[in-house]
Amino acid sequence: SAITTLSTIPNRYALALEAENFEYELRQLIYGRRTSCYRVIYLVIDEHKEVHILTIRHASRRSLNIEDL
Repeated sequence: SAITTLSTIPNRYALALEAENFEYELRQLIYGRRTSCYRVIYLVIDEHKEVHILTIRHASRRSLNIEDL
């Protein structure tokens, strides 16, 4: 699946819509089709080569804010 590719090429997906509101670089992977579309919001920590999935949200939900994390 697309989520497993995060371990090899984590920066290939776009910045999350909310990235400008956070002090770190949030990225998003859009997963699914039509009405079953989800946003996988994640953080890449380059110095440790780690990917942290912060949340998986339905694409129609409101934008993420700091209280959601």
